[in-house]
Amino acid sequence: DCRKQLKNEFGITAISFAYPYGFYNESLFPILAKYGFKNSTTTAPGTDISNANLYEIPRLRPGARLGIELSTSIKQTFFFLYPF
Repeated sequence: DCRKQLKNEFGITAISFAYPYGFYNESLFPILAKYGFKNSTTTAPGTDISNANLYEIPRLRPGARLGIELSTSIKQTFFFLYPF
């Protein structure tokens, strides 16, 4: 499977999932958790994930954001998911 290939070739463990073509329903959440995925991304646009189900994270679409605005949005999303 592709997760094993990523682990073997690059030494990383994939913990995030993107739904193919954005199609999903709630029955997939426990399956993703069972296979070690900690979160997944939908195709719904958005940046606020503070109240989101981690298996229904909206897609960050940069659009017209550039520089600091884009960087800040990415950092806020990343640190919410992976706090250090």
